[in-house]
Amino acid sequence: MLSSESKTLLRSLHGCLRLTIYHYDTKNQEQFVLPCQNYCQEIYDYKGMVDYSNNLEEAYTCLFGELNEAFLSCRTEAGVTILGPFRYDTLAKKDLVKLLEKQNVDPIKVDQLYKILSTLPIYSIDKTTELLTLLLACLGQIQEEIDPHKLRLFGNAYRVKVDLSRLRILTSKDNEYELSLYAHEAAIKEYVKEGKGAVDIAQPFTQTYAGNSIRYEKDYSLIILELLTHTAITSGSTITDAYKLRQAYLAENESAQSLEEIMVVRAAAISAFKSIISDAKKTCSNPFITSVLQYIDLNIHTDLKVNAIADYFHISGTNLRKQFKQEVHVPIKRYILSCKMDLAKKMLSSGASSTEIAKALSFSDQSHFSRSFKSFEGITPMEYKRANIGKIIP
Repeated sequence: MLSSESKTLLRSLHGCLRLTIYHYDTKNQEQFVLPCQNYCQEIYDYKGMVDYSNNLEEAYTCLFGELNEAFLSCRTEAGVTILGPFRYDTLAKKDLVKLLEKQNVDPIKVDQLYKILSTLPIYSIDKTTELLTLLLACLGQIQEEIDPHKLRLFGNAYRVKVDLSRLRILTSKDNEYELSLYAHEAAIKEYVKEGKGAVDIAQPFTQTYAGNSIRYEKDYSLIILELLTHTAITSGSTITDAYKLRQAYLAENESAQSLEEIMVVRAAAISAFKSIISDAKKTCSNPFITSVLQYIDLNIHTDLKVNAIADYFHISGTNLRKQFKQEVHVPIKRYILSCKMDLAKKMLSSGASSTEIAKALSFSDQSHFSRSFKSFEGITPMEYKRANIGKIIP
């Protein structure tokens, strides 16, 4: 049985790559499916790939199709996991026609198939080994080094074939569906960034071919959360705030038990990201200072110096101080200290000692931290700790 942790990691991988993932248990029963939105998985025999993989000595392999497609197969104690299709090379339409003309394939089906294949991402054999390493890690398997040449060799004895008879399920209606997804995601992005537009955030996107509608909607929420996170960061929110919010809603999304609950979580996530984007815009509208704020956020545990930040951005310290104060309305040195103090208060409330905090936030020693804390907050770290131990500090 595939562990819940592996399932969560595979869903995250699927949300990022948007590639089909199948898992079959040790009895060769389909246990877990994360479909690709163009439903290309409908035209391939995944069961046949699993049967072949189970007869291999190697625990992992790359399987190749006749039309330059590729699939990754990993066998573990929980069963066999297949990721793909993706492409390892381009395929010109004329070459596709030539390959299929001997089979008397209807030209309309050739067009359909070419359109499907064209949407698949291309990974070189070197990139494929990196992808395999990620897949193995999701399954709890640590592989130090994978030889790309052996990987290609392992899969050469088997050719994945397209079931042309099943192309009929991929009709022009799928184009309308893809366009509706694009329009919905674009509307969400405009809504959280500009506050414009009426977004039907309670609208589910379940499709017949997706199988389990609850699982599909959870997976689509993963895509929405990635969109929201990226939009928040590029709009000026700190990377830390955006990712913390994403992680919180990932957990809530996974815990949802019904379509209604999934829609409630998705709506709450959209609202929450809209709020932090709005707050970020109030703090700063200058793209350069936004980058500086994100740099500070990422490096807050280090001994941040204003001149070092200026050097990183190829600007003079004087100019940086001036621009920062104009945009944020706080001197940059004090802003850095305030960020460190916010983290220190959270650590104190969770029971950390002043020595531990001084080390974690790169103060020269415990005395330096204590003096800075009292100067900033008006009380000593110990006094703050006694008053707030066990409390959740926002």
